Amino acid sequence: MKQFNPKWLLVGLVGVAITVLLILFLSGFFVSEKQAMQNAKSAAKEAFNKEEVPFTKELESISLYMPKTMKIVSNSANNLILREDEQGYILFYNPFEKLKSDTFYKDAKKAKDIELIETFRNEERFGYIRVIKLDEETYELQVGVGGVRMTTETDKNDLKEDAHEMMKIVRSIAYSTIETTKSK
Repeated sequence: MKQFNPKWLLVGLVGVAITVLLILFLSGFFVSEKQAMQNAKSAAKEAFNKEEVPFTKELESISLYMPKTMKIVSNSANNLILREDEQGYILFYNPFEKLKSDTFYKDAKKAKDIELIETFRNEERFGYIRVIKLDEETYELQVGVGGVRMTTETDKNDLKEDAHEMMKIVRSIAYSTIETTKSK
């Protein structure tokens, strides 16, 4: 009977560790900050240019698309506070701003420490993405279309997915038109 040799155990563990690191690297876990910003910009642009998404939520003054996992925490005049798991989002909308309005963008570009700010436009609308680095792990992500903007705090690995979903949400906003008639 052969005696146990710890050398082979060490070789096996190193092989497993290298395999795990390779899988993480190939799956995008170790993206650079620059690449994460580029991925977020591309994802936001793709969502900006896509076809309309169907409404999943109808409120008194607006209808919008929301992922099934996202919940409304607060609904006040022109503001929604949303939550998905532990992540919070602020959605602000101004029904008096047109889809081509760049008012929120002009305000967004005044912020300090902007890592990324990019605009998108087509015949129908104007949009943007802005990313600010808050600390080593946390970024403020804001996307907007016309008179709608949405902001959250996220990490580098979630910038792309968050930018895509947030742009889908702001793109989907439709205002309710409630006609009132005075009776005499």
